[in-house]
Amino acid sequence: MRIASGLLLLVVGLSLNSCDKIAPIQLQKARSLCVAEATFAAWTWRVKKGDPVRIVVVKVRPGVDHSQAQALVNKKWTYLVTGWDSSGLFVSIGEPSFNSIPYRVATLREWTSEQVPE
Repeated sequence: MRIASGLLLLVVGLSLNSCDKIAPIQLQKARSLCVAEATFAAWTWRVKKGDPVRIVVVKVRPGVDHSQAQALVNKKWTYLVTGWDSSGLFVSIGEPSFNSIPYRVATLREWTSEQVPE
């Protein structure tokens, strides 16, 4: 029993001493990308609710576009948004991120085939 306890103390002691030499982990951040968010929202809504979905693209300013998912709810194309609550990430009906008329509409299949690099 004394040998096992001593060995345990030695292992814990080595582990604690080793931590002193490890550099702190730098947190890496990435801004939310509308492409990934639109894809996630459309995919999740389609799987969970079964409604048809699509991705719309609008011009924000020259050289900058924005994509957002829509679902066909009660025969009307409705914008989808993502959010967090105490249960985790969710997708819900929401408002368009920008007040612009979409210049492009893509099915989820078309959208994902274009976005995934080969």
